[in-house]
Amino acid sequence: MLLSPSDFFGGLRKGLKAGLPPGLRTFRSARGRGRLMKVHFGEPAFHFEAWHHTGAGRIEVGLHFEASADENQAAFAYFRSRMVEVKASLPRAELERAVGGPVGESWIHPGLRVRVTGVFFFDFPHGQSGHARNYAELHPVTAFRVLTG
Repeated sequence: MLLSPSDFFGGLRKGLKAGLPPGLRTFRSARGRGRLMKVHFGEPAFHFEAWHHTGAGRIEVGLHFEASADENQAAFAYFRSRMVEVKASLPRAELERAVGGPVGESWIHPGLRVRVTGVFFFDFPHGQSGHARNYAELHPVTAFRVLTG
């Protein structure tokens, strides 16, 4: 069944409200451009974004920190202290096995050949930090494979 963006995001909002614990059901949401919805819990600069990729039949969800540099750093520090818990829920085992240890926020392994598959697009400057000079992004990453030889 193919849903219109408004039907899809309306259903997503209702499902989120029903599935969250009572204390988190008072979130705010706003539609962005295209097939995007932003959700926050009182501070719009720290929000989740849900992108509906209709052609691929999936949804991408990301947590965005778009406040001042100091506020973003504080939020990042909060999550960094919980990184083991977060990483345990992500499919990184193949990569960490290949590089011989944990993968942090940056790493260099010049001899490692990998194939990364995902959705490529160009963003636009809107006050974010940690972006490529040309605002090119690859997300969601839909596949990651360590190549041999």
